[in-house]
Amino acid sequence: MNPDYLSCKQQSHESMEKAIHFLKDEFNRLKAGRASIVMVEDITFEAYGQITTIKQSAALSIPDPHQVLIEPWDKSLLKDMEKGIHNTGMDFSVLNDGKALRINIPALTEQRKKDLVKYAKGIAEDSKVVIRNVRRDINQKLKDISKEISEDDLRKETDLVQKDTDNYIKVIDEAMKNKEKDIMEV
Repeated sequence: MNPDYLSCKQQSHESMEKAIHFLKDEFNRLKAGRASIVMVEDITFEAYGQITTIKQSAALSIPDPHQVLIEPWDKSLLKDMEKGIHNTGMDFSVLNDGKALRINIPALTEQRKKDLVKYAKGIAEDSKVVIRNVRRDINQKLKDISKEISEDDLRKETDLVQKDTDNYIKVIDEAMKNKEKDIMEV
């Protein structure tokens, strides 16, 4: 088999795995009605003229199931952090007491649950698009080397690529089904 194709095939598996990893990370951020550090740790804000994340600038904790506590190491960053949180577009209620930020996670309304499910479906669909694009790229690579391999080998490899794609799509669908169930239960 062509070494370029084998390298491309390995890269395609890695790309598909990254798409699944991204999906799971994003789904972890969607904690329906429960506080989680993951919800806020990667929120960015400007500090000292540079963009940084909350987890790089503060201690994060969960004092109760409906609250995230952010205690910056430099209290002068409180307003910048608060601004970064508001810029996310998430409906977080932020209380700045001058020492820390408290984010209250409200109970979800039926409409908010539906919105979260819709958002999750968008993430899942984006992940499927990545998987399909990887399939397209590897199939193009197969087409490029088709003169070097037999038709049977070409068909076999194309079928394997499709099987991998179907398996990854199935993983995405299952993750989406579980996330929807998780969101709607709360």
